[in-house]
Amino acid sequence: MLLGLLVCGIVAAFHLWIFSWSPYVYGVDGPYYLIQIESLLQESRLKYPDPPLTFLVFLAASLVFGDPTLGIKVVMSLTGGLLALVSYLLASRLTSGWKAGLIAAILVGVSPYMVRLEGDFMKNALGLLFLAILILGFETLTHRYSRGWLALTVVAGLLLPLTHVLPLAMGIIYLAVRLPTLPRRDAERGLIFLLLLIAVALLSAHLLGYFGDIMKGFYVVESVGETGVEGPRKTPVLFDPAYLGVAVGGVVAAFRWRRTRGFWGSLLAFSILLLALSLPIYPHGYQNRFMYVCFLPSSLTLAMLFAELRLSPGLIALVIILLASSAANYGHVIDMVMPKIDENGIRELETVSKILPRDAVVAVRVRKPIFYWVAYIVGERIALKRTELRPTHVIIEKGVPPPPGARPIWVGRRFALYELRRPPPPP
Repeated sequence: MLLGLLVCGIVAAFHLWIFSWSPYVYGVDGPYYLIQIESLLQESRLKYPDPPLTFLVFLAASLVFGDPTLGIKVVMSLTGGLLALVSYLLASRLTSGWKAGLIAAILVGVSPYMVRLEGDFMKNALGLLFLAILILGFETLTHRYSRGWLALTVVAGLLLPLTHVLPLAMGIIYLAVRLPTLPRRDAERGLIFLLLLIAVALLSAHLLGYFGDIMKGFYVVESVGETGVEGPRKTPVLFDPAYLGVAVGGVVAAFRWRRTRGFWGSLLAFSILLLALSLPIYPHGYQNRFMYVCFLPSSLTLAMLFAELRLSPGLIALVIILLASSAANYGHVIDMVMPKIDENGIRELETVSKILPRDAVVAVRVRKPIFYWVAYIVGERIALKRTELRPTHVIIEKGVPPPPGARPIWVGRRFALYELRRPPPPP
């Protein structure tokens, strides 16, 4: 346990150090979370329908620290550290040995994709933590009954659907694969838990108005095989053969050890989950998101393989490949999650916000990484969707031509504000 806590502290401190490099919130969607927190503070509701748990945690941290940006960074750093700790506990419990737990904690802790999630896909990051807690509680209860562990598992099951559909789907896949490997009585209880988890997810989405998030899961299932690239840049999908190697090795080892190793069912479930996530068979945007979460099942799979194979050359090679890949990807991942705006850009948008009339309806023509910054600073005047109100002004990023007939009101180094030509009044 002490080793797990040590790794937890080191990982949390390391991630917080990375997030201290800039005073602004990180990632493309960072300001989106600021908008949601502000909406909770002012109107006690989310501006956009979404699973609410992450935003409520950020709100609480914002009130504690007096700054939503600092609150987000502290919560995400602690999330990374706690995920390493839960991974340590889970692998140690499954293999009855602290060494496998330490391997799992280190692999989770050094993964650059955890930083990627914490910096941009924050709902996924928090969801992975509750997923790991749920699996830890479930596996503990299959060995011995405990009211404390039952309560913790139930709480994790209730909160997991309130984060994001991807960690929820990972939990459903894990349990669906794990149940047939359990004794009949445990499998029946596990099936009831799985059905209740699905029911809670559907009911929560319906009552809280974010059913569209759940529907993404059905869309992915329907779109399997549609692996075409998207956008003008023709960006290829992410694919890491090392993950595929770990998944296949885990499946083979699980079936070989099914009569001799108690953790073979967990190994099989994590391996099949990893295989399902890492195969390049999904639409572009979803495939990349799936690759960002593969580090968790791959780390736990490798930890269980280590418990049996120890210094096997093949296993050592896989660990070295994953560690080398993590080290090589850190620079690229940090570039991806760094704030998409600088101090001058913030000041320009604040100037534009002061110039705009209170009753303005503003269209926005900027790159996607900047859009939520404009929406956050300018506020309610931004026309996010087509409305009955005709836009009166437009904010343009440098390099984007203004609409025909638009009159410049203010022009900065990065942004410009134009007044749109009003249509003639009806005769």
